[in-house]
Amino acid sequence: MINTRTFNLGTLLHRFRHLGAKHHVSVHSVEYMRYLVQRERYRVDRGGQPFALLAIHIIDADPEERELTSMIRWLQLHVRITDDVGDLDDGRIGILLPDTDRRGAEVVAERIRSECRQRDLACNLEIQEYPDQSLAGPDDFDHRSRSRRSSEGQRPEAQPVEQTTLMRSLLVFPMPWWKRTTDIVVAGALLVLTSPLQLAIAAAVKLSSPGPAFYSQHRSGLGGRPFRIVKFRTMRIGADLEQAQLRIHNEQDGPAFKMTNDPRVTTIGRILRKTSLDELPQLWNVFRGDMSLVGPRPLPCHETEQCTNWQRYRLDVTPGITCIWQVYGRGRVGFIDWMRMDVEYLRSRSPLQDSQLLCLTLPAVLSGRGAV
Repeated sequence: MINTRTFNLGTLLHRFRHLGAKHHVSVHSVEYMRYLVQRERYRVDRGGQPFALLAIHIIDADPEERELTSMIRWLQLHVRITDDVGDLDDGRIGILLPDTDRRGAEVVAERIRSECRQRDLACNLEIQEYPDQSLAGPDDFDHRSRSRRSSEGQRPEAQPVEQTTLMRSLLVFPMPWWKRTTDIVVAGALLVLTSPLQLAIAAAVKLSSPGPAFYSQHRSGLGGRPFRIVKFRTMRIGADLEQAQLRIHNEQDGPAFKMTNDPRVTTIGRILRKTSLDELPQLWNVFRGDMSLVGPRPLPCHETEQCTNWQRYRLDVTPGITCIWQVYGRGRVGFIDWMRMDVEYLRSRSPLQDSQLLCLTLPAVLSGRGAV
């Protein structure tokens, strides 16, 4: 059953896209609004003022088309010439407010609420600021951590920080159908074909050291949304709590931790890491949709929190098992170059590039270069 309100509003917004010559602000399409929001994010990350996004949700069950038309015309005539009005494709009208913080957006929102009341239109308004200065909890957009370290210097598992739903919907790139189809078919087939090998590895891990055969950890997924990654356990139990003491031996710059002769790694774990066989259970993450076969390697949530804004662009696409860094870099390149490789991928991804990276992954794994 078609949602009448959303259908009518979408039709009206489409009609207003062609009135730019008569009004100083036209109504942009969803695609163009996505482009504008992403452009503002790049501008802000280069040192500009914050911007705000205001979403107007008309909640009347059956609003008069005349009132909606009048309301849209009022918005066109009363926003600043530097602001942008557009369709958010979910029954909401979006207003992009450059150089505006949350307090400034609240002033605009109050004017809109007053206008809606005069027109007897019931509405909800949602404000998102970039970067979010409120740091109010796990939905903060700027991904900074509010987790505290214990007196012993141990780091509890960080509470994952992700983009809010509204901002995430405009900044992330949904997985294309060809990519998701490939992931399901290939990951499903590999899960079946490698099941005897995975059972053997699980038994070897279980017998070689105390503890479970598998290890799971919160990682940052699409838009910063947390998910649990699954691997074969390659370290002794309690290894996470020992990382703080080993930080002085870290061979990777930036927030990531890499150590060639990590004393926490078990004997069987060294073999699994060298051959990347410890990553096989992640085929299940791919099959579920948490990951893709090809995409930026997901970082632990506490490492993502330490990344700069431009480094978090890698969160705009679904993370993967392999990417440019796995093929050409791994432990041989610095953290900044690693992040640049991931950003390069998201700006140029295509079926051909994914196929090439998949084909180059096996030789890179067999060579063992950069593996730790």
